[in-house]
Amino acid sequence: MRLVSIRLTGYRQFLEPTPLEFPAGLIGICGPNGVGKSKIIEAIGFALYGPSRKILPPGDKKSDLPSTAPPGGRLEVELVLDIGGQIYQITRTANTASVRLHGSPTPLADTPTATTAKSVELLGLTPAAFVGTFVARQNHIAGLQAVGMAPAERQQLINRLIGITVAERAVTLSQQEHRTRTALVEALRTAAGTTVEQAATDLADAQATATEAEAEEKRLRGKYDTAKQAHEDAKGERDALKVAARDALALQEQLARLTAPRQTLEDLLETAEARAEISRTAAKDLRIERWVASFRASVETRLARQDSLKEIARLRTERLRLLQDIDTRIEPGMAEFRKHTAAIARLDVELRQANADLTSKIGEHSTAQQDAKQAAEIAARMPDRSRLLRSRGVGCKAGGGDSRPHGAIQTERTQSWQDRTVRDLWP
Repeated sequence: MRLVSIRLTGYRQFLEPTPLEFPAGLIGICGPNGVGKSKIIEAIGFALYGPSRKILPPGDKKSDLPSTAPPGGRLEVELVLDIGGQIYQITRTANTASVRLHGSPTPLADTPTATTAKSVELLGLTPAAFVGTFVARQNHIAGLQAVGMAPAERQQLINRLIGITVAERAVTLSQQEHRTRTALVEALRTAAGTTVEQAATDLADAQATATEAEAEEKRLRGKYDTAKQAHEDAKGERDALKVAARDALALQEQLARLTAPRQTLEDLLETAEARAEISRTAAKDLRIERWVASFRASVETRLARQDSLKEIARLRTERLRLLQDIDTRIEPGMAEFRKHTAAIARLDVELRQANADLTSKIGEHSTAQQDAKQAAEIAARMPDRSRLLRSRGVGCKAGGGDSRPHGAIQTERTQSWQDRTVRDLWP
């Protein structure tokens, strides 16, 4: 198995998506305490086997894995492996998991349980075996480098790292059981000096016990052989760990040489952070100044509006006063106007009455003209009659009447009547 890459999102300290590439060869991951170096190794085990108790440190739970992300944040680890020249992609979240060939849309497993089983099938390792063979926790590596550690203590620590402590304990227990049963057989043989019946009984019990002991010894021998083989295998792993320890010491020396530049970088980082804080403060002050300017402009606009409203109120008051003054000034004129209006109304009535009278008199005048016309016609005929009378010798006597002809008298009367009529119409 060879690691190709890993991408962590919302896992432990890695809140934002963090991709890491693993090139071929020996890789060292350096950084201050608490940045998440060991959590990268832990995330590899999480992607393969999920939140198993064998993978997580003692006391940690599944709920400790997500970062302190805001509500709605997600936890995801994506691991790419090269196993036997075949590239596999394993993706695991808090509740889902899948494994597929890299670039293939079809998953080989698509549930957390199936993904864990597929990882065991591909690697041939259970979570405990993976931790015992591929992973050495930080405190264990530190123990290998401890000065003054006795060889037996270092051997015991290596055995615990590679997972054969349980096998050693099984061999020790089988040896103790064998010694116990051997002592029991010897005690039975010593007691054989009693009665034959008792001896036969004890012998039968001893034989049965010996048979059970032999069977148990064979079973424990098998376990011992298995543990011995595991021990032999562990020696190779121990040599590999020694090489890893030497490499770790070399890395520590390199890290020591890099301490001074790192301190310089940390100082530069602190300076940059201070400058960034000053920039943030300046930006905050600028935002405050802009807000104050906007608020001042708003207040000035409101004050101008209030001044406009006051001016409008003053103008309205002045207009009302002027209207009242106008009413006061035009009241006498209005009284005079009403007086003249009443007089005009009376004159209008009198005019209508005069028009009615005029119309009546015009009618009477028309009648009088008709009468005058008829009288004129009669008078016109009267001279003809007078001439007829004179021709017959009829005339007016002196002193007995008017000596004027009858027609002249009639014409004068008509003229006198017309004059009287005109005077009646136009007084």
